[in-house]
Amino acid sequence: MPNTSGARGKTALILMGGGMRSVHGAGFLHALSTWSDIRYPDIIVGSSGDAGNACYFSAGQYELLKEVWCNILPVTKIISPWRPWKLLDVDILIDTVFKKMAPLHLDSLYESAIECLIPITDKSSGATSYVRPSHGVDTYELLRAAKAIPVFYNRSVTLFGRKFIDGEVGPTLADHVHEVHQRGADHVVVINHALPYSRISNDMEWLVATLQPRGLAIKMQRDLGTNGFVCATDSSDTTVTCLFPSHFTMSLIEQRKGVLEENFSRGEQFAESHREEIRSALGRRT
Repeated sequence: MPNTSGARGKTALILMGGGMRSVHGAGFLHALSTWSDIRYPDIIVGSSGDAGNACYFSAGQYELLKEVWCNILPVTKIISPWRPWKLLDVDILIDTVFKKMAPLHLDSLYESAIECLIPITDKSSGATSYVRPSHGVDTYELLRAAKAIPVFYNRSVTLFGRKFIDGEVGPTLADHVHEVHQRGADHVVVINHALPYSRISNDMEWLVATLQPRGLAIKMQRDLGTNGFVCATDSSDTTVTCLFPSHFTMSLIEQRKGVLEENFSRGEQFAESHREEIRSALGRRT
């Protein structure tokens, strides 16, 4: 069982979303759910495309990880090149998939021993909030905000009287690690589904950043200037294990069933190949 006390010594799992590449994170979590010898993390951070994965896992709905990614998403119209104003339709994901086709068990999520944190970024200031789904939060709107990626979804979501966007826009890997350390985690596992920026994609991201409000632009540019593949922490008593999938080249907006199934399986295999490292970080079940 996770450590539910307020003391230090907690464990955390951070899943850095990457659009549809987060199918890999779903496979990873599905594999973790089948292991009887490894403790679940006390804290799980699921950003952007991994926000829903983190919620399903925390609620104990492990089989829906595979059902959503391999059977439901391939037949929805969540992605359409003929809809450039909303290329990635997050509304279908929230209102049709999460609410109807594969409904989240909200009570199980709220009562989970795992502290599930969903990052969202303030559209104006660029500040990132880590929000735990609860009775006091509209969880579906929280997930909508967490996935409101600029350009592809092209809109913000109002929560707590402010406008928010995708929680992977702005914060760095070190920011995520700092957040879980502040919440008591001394052993952290990071799964990063992002790809290193090419010169072209980096230039495009900088252009998008310049079009944002000043606070958000500064955070985006800071993120772009940071090596997201270097795990660092400002605390000497925090151990961080960073696992980066290699040969992972699927697109942010890939929806073909065969590709999603292949990368879900790769996520499971990736977890299995790093089982000893994960056990060392998260601990054994007792």
